[in-house]
Amino acid sequence: MMRSLDVCSKNLEANICSFFTGEGCDSEDGVCQRFTLNACTACSDTAVNYFYPNQACDSEKVFCDANNRPESSHCDLQNYEPVCGYYTEGCPLEICAIEATNACFSCMNQNILYFKPGRCDVQDQVFSCDYIDCGNDPSSGDVFKPVCGIKTDCTSTEGNSCELTFKNECTACATQGFEFYKEGVCEEERIDCDINNRPINCTSKANSPVCAFFADNYQDLLFTTVDNSCEACFDSQVMYYIPGECPSETNQEQQAYCLPNNRPENCPDYNETVCGYYEVCEADSCFIELQNPCAACMHPEVKYYEHGSCKKHCVENENYFGNSSQISPVCATYDFGSQALSISLKNSQIACNNFGPSLEFYKEGLCPGDQGLRCEFEFESLYGRIDPVCAVFQEGCNSTICRDTYAEPMVACKYADPLYYLPGVCPEDEGISCNPYRSDEENDLCDALDLSYGEVCGFSRKNCKDDSCMVTFQNHCDACSNSQIKFFKAGPCS
Repeated sequence: MMRSLDVCSKNLEANICSFFTGEGCDSEDGVCQRFTLNACTACSDTAVNYFYPNQACDSEKVFCDANNRPESSHCDLQNYEPVCGYYTEGCPLEICAIEATNACFSCMNQNILYFKPGRCDVQDQVFSCDYIDCGNDPSSGDVFKPVCGIKTDCTSTEGNSCELTFKNECTACATQGFEFYKEGVCEEERIDCDINNRPINCTSKANSPVCAFFADNYQDLLFTTVDNSCEACFDSQVMYYIPGECPSETNQEQQAYCLPNNRPENCPDYNETVCGYYEVCEADSCFIELQNPCAACMHPEVKYYEHGSCKKHCVENENYFGNSSQISPVCATYDFGSQALSISLKNSQIACNNFGPSLEFYKEGLCPGDQGLRCEFEFESLYGRIDPVCAVFQEGCNSTICRDTYAEPMVACKYADPLYYLPGVCPEDEGISCNPYRSDEENDLCDALDLSYGEVCGFSRKNCKDDSCMVTFQNHCDACSNSQIKFFKAGPCS
């Protein structure tokens, strides 16, 4: 029976903190805090002694009112103030944790007994396989994001087999008998750092790599390869490690994380461009290009880095409407519905102007796995300026038999149909081959194209150093009509 209190007729703010004693309270001083929907529901419980209106509970352990749980409509407009709720019903362990966006949503869950303010410790939270989506074949995931699979029907006699480390949650949940999991490696299969006796310094430079696991400021589990176990546990945020380097197939898109607290003090001087990403991103200042991986982790604000140049967007491109004929390869990534596609293009202007709306980002250089630029993505017409390219006609080409140098990309693409092309002359060439411009060739480009590159210097042989083997011609067609001329370069001979 509800106590006779006039506060029940008042519109007091919801989600108050009430204080109770008795059954379910296990604090040292005998008084516990409870999340309660409002004053009336608090005072309807005879165990509640008093409450504080307009004040959230601040105890390490806040109990839910099992008889007066909030409904979704009570919680929808609540602020994001994450809590970690604990339950035993349906838990494969002695007690399980699950995160909620705020106290109201946590106590709305019928199984939650109590919660603690803040996000769950990454090692406490237990996930159910019922809520993951691994596609049509859940066992096919190759991504390395280790989880500790937990058996639901397990006796103590089975020992360590009750928990088993899997490559990711999909492989765990595809295994019969495993219906729950925790992020990270199971306790029996890892080496924990002694949090009370961490290394003071690591004088040994022994290279015996380990994969160190740590939680960031948001309690997300991350991992990175470290030179040795001492360097790993020296960092106060590293919880444990496993021997050997972290597998390369990660969910981190080839992201390499820096240890939060154990950063290098100086770095060797070598070039291996990486893009470092800040932990706190402010507008356009989310990343920075750095000389090498060491330099990235030496930067105090960099959380992780990716190999290669930084991702760029069309709105950041100062030359959006610039010279689209320039050969400066980029790897453009587009969003085509449910699939992202990466294409090597001649420059960022072509990437932005031809695919702009669907372009997610681009990076300088060819896409991984591409050997050159493909003609099917060559959108420009002939532009009448010598910008030589090496046209390659077969995979694994390493001789003049399967490649040749052309004056510009569209000449190669339109009249030679190569497999791909690369900026500059071919390795064995010193200039642009005359072969396509000979009048006796089947596809004589001089007859086919009304185009002049102006004066050129024609050469009768390679390694030419004097006038005996070089002559200035009015244009490239005049040069190549001379059977002695093998190749030419832009401009008069000097």
